[in-house]
Amino acid sequence: MKLSQKVQNQLSQFEQVRQQLQMLTTQRVQVDSQLRELNNALEELNKASKDIVIYNKVGSLLFKIDDIKKLKKELTEHQETFDVRMKTLERQENQLKERYTELQKDISKAVQELE
Repeated sequence: MKLSQKVQNQLSQFEQVRQQLQMLTTQRVQVDSQLRELNNALEELNKASKDIVIYNKVGSLLFKIDDIKKLKKELTEHQETFDVRMKTLERQENQLKERYTELQKDISKAVQELE
């Protein structure tokens, strides 16, 4: 059974889309993890008393934070950035899933026609 050039191209595209979906899923899991970490940090900062000493970890160093309000603002900005990134990844993932399904149907149809 010889596949047409069109079907071979579709199979190639199908594999590329599958790989892109895997990469997007990995990125989404990473961004989700970072978002949860930011949410937890902000939650703990909001619960903390005003006289508590806060340290910020930068690489392997810890820095004492004098301006907690500024830290909250920075963390909130990071949170918003990650929210936007997450929405973008979800949108891209949905588009790729649609393309994946479309290619899957086209390939199945082509194979059935060969039988």
